[in-house]
Amino acid sequence: MDLFLPNSGIPFSGFLSDFLNSKTMDLALEGKIDVNVVAAVGKLSLSGLLLNAAQELEGMNGFSNNVTVLGFTLPRNDPVHLGIVIELATKFVNPSLAAMKVGTTTLDVFYEGEKMGQITAKDMDLLSGVNFVNFTGLVSPPPSSLKTAGFLFTRYFSGQDSVIEARGVSTESNIGWLRETVKDLRIETVLPGLKNYTFARLRPQTLNISFSEEHDPWIDGFFAVDIILPFTFEYSVKEVSMVAEVYYLGAPFALLSMDTVPCTFSNGTIHFNFTSMERRTKRGN
Repeated sequence: MDLFLPNSGIPFSGFLSDFLNSKTMDLALEGKIDVNVVAAVGKLSLSGLLLNAAQELEGMNGFSNNVTVLGFTLPRNDPVHLGIVIELATKFVNPSLAAMKVGTTTLDVFYEGEKMGQITAKDMDLLSGVNFVNFTGLVSPPPSSLKTAGFLFTRYFSGQDSVIEARGVSTESNIGWLRETVKDLRIETVLPGLKNYTFARLRPQTLNISFSEEHDPWIDGFFAVDIILPFTFEYSVKEVSMVAEVYYLGAPFALLSMDTVPCTFSNGTIHFNFTSMERRTKRGN
């Protein structure tokens, strides 16, 4: 069976865009059909029979709730393009019966409406059912979006899930209607937070405790903090602030609170001076 696409496939591009983003859609066939019937009397040719059929198709629904981020790594910096290389493993579930050979496809990634970077999948095929798709790309938010990027990574390291959106940019296809269809692609998925992960370890180097009748004990000292990132790209730390509770025998007895201060950083370790640890419960309570 041949499929002819008039007007360079532009009307078909609209159909395909709706098919990608709709849960269901109605497809109708109208025309004429010729049938050869073999009966006891021999072969009968029936020509020009009217064809009029309608069918509800299950679309891809924008892959709503059907894209899962299985994991990602940030292996290195890209000094040429001023970003961090990202490698992303995903699972796409295509709920429709249709299979689509999309080819090498590029998507922009957004969080809270701000662009975080761009990813590309080579030779992307979307078969009916489960598809495993690997992306590579660059985390490269513009300067105006660095605060939002920091918030996203804060949520990630805090174990909180975040909703991100991928928007179609291009595909390396010579088919004009397919290139236009990819641009209409909008995919929302959840970036899972890093669960049960210890981001830093605090190691006191010196500790001084002062007592006074007028106020609660005052503690200062010199601390080292080991920063442990699950990525291998190079980074540096210039400033640090901290709020933490101090526990003894399973119960908090003091609050560590420090405003932003300069620090030194080498081999994954931050060093900084720290003052002011206040008791959690005031004297006499």
